[in-house]
Amino acid sequence: MSFHAQRRGSAEKWEEAPLPLYALHDVPIQFDIADAEAARRIEAQWRRFAAPAGIASRPIHIALRVETQAPGPPQLPVASSGSDVTYFRRGQQMSALFPGWGRCDVNLATDRIEAIMGRAAVATYGVFEDMLLIALLPLLRRRQLYAIHAFAAAVAGR
Repeated sequence: MSFHAQRRGSAEKWEEAPLPLYALHDVPIQFDIADAEAARRIEAQWRRFAAPAGIASRPIHIALRVETQAPGPPQLPVASSGSDVTYFRRGQQMSALFPGWGRCDVNLATDRIEAIMGRAAVATYGVFEDMLLIALLPLLRRRQLYAIHAFAAAVAGR
């Protein structure tokens, strides 16, 4: 079950339907979301990345479930651990666990992500976005796309 917005005049009605296909630097990304609030956030954040007609490569598929509580760790060995995220990996399967927020399971062979988030992750600005982007990174690297984190600040107008 997926949701997307149907706009009628100034009113917005959410109906069950597939989300549109998005593209990040010509990499198609398809979301399957079973939660209207999460679908609204994706639609608002990704609408400027709507895929052009005729995009041909296999899409990255993201299935997003929202649950009352965040899930526990997967049944995979720990690959790396930090205070905010723990990574697990066995072969072509990896997971990123964000304690208290959720988990993203990534199948590197099939370009599929299953994101399971607690309701608090969807409601908290930054957490929702960071979890999805962190899950996308290994799949984007396999397509020769790399994330660059940048920060800029002004002090006294400079």
